[in-house]
Amino acid sequence: MIDPSKIKAITFDLGNVLLPFSRYRAVFNLARVSGLSPLRIAVYFAVTGLWLEFDDGEFTTHEFYQRLTKDLKWEITEEEFYQAYADIFKENWKVINLLPKLKEKYRLFIMSDINPLHVDYLPKRYNFFSNFERFITSCDIKVRKPAARAFQMMLQITGVSPDEVFFIDDRKCNVEGAKRQGIHAIHFTSERKFLSDFAKLGFLNGLIYDK
Repeated sequence: MIDPSKIKAITFDLGNVLLPFSRYRAVFNLARVSGLSPLRIAVYFAVTGLWLEFDDGEFTTHEFYQRLTKDLKWEITEEEFYQAYADIFKENWKVINLLPKLKEKYRLFIMSDINPLHVDYLPKRYNFFSNFERFITSCDIKVRKPAARAFQMMLQITGVSPDEVFFIDDRKCNVEGAKRQGIHAIHFTSERKFLSDFAKLGFLNGLIYDK
């Protein structure tokens, strides 16, 4: 059983925990500004796997734009590309609204498999990033979850021991990867289920929150 009083840091995954997203929204956005068909763009990404390489930090945003422009032969500006690729998120407000209260008791971190464009865009778009001490990204540390090295890097950055961290992720393989490193972790499946489980574990004791 987890003792919340022993936890010093809570690390949140970003996508589908704090911000639900769809890569296919980027596909449709890019199709709209470029005039290409969504199918052509979707097949291109599926075949090349370039958006995963972008998350791995293999390209800067400018290099990624140049590569796609060369391959797809579209005529869109880099700014049009940036806005189309960036706008793929919604908000889990019930989770986001907990952050200022949790920050009073715990150090907060984000750990996300994410590309440089979104790393630049999201903290400007969403004020809740100010609650976090550090935004740990795959494109910076050059490794993706659930690799053991990703969690080892997280522990190194946070400066706490595995049993002092609580990790939240929507992918079960990432939760299992964290647990293999001795990190307390929970699988996020929905806002309602998360809030219920989080409360049962004792993290919300004394807090007023939107159920």
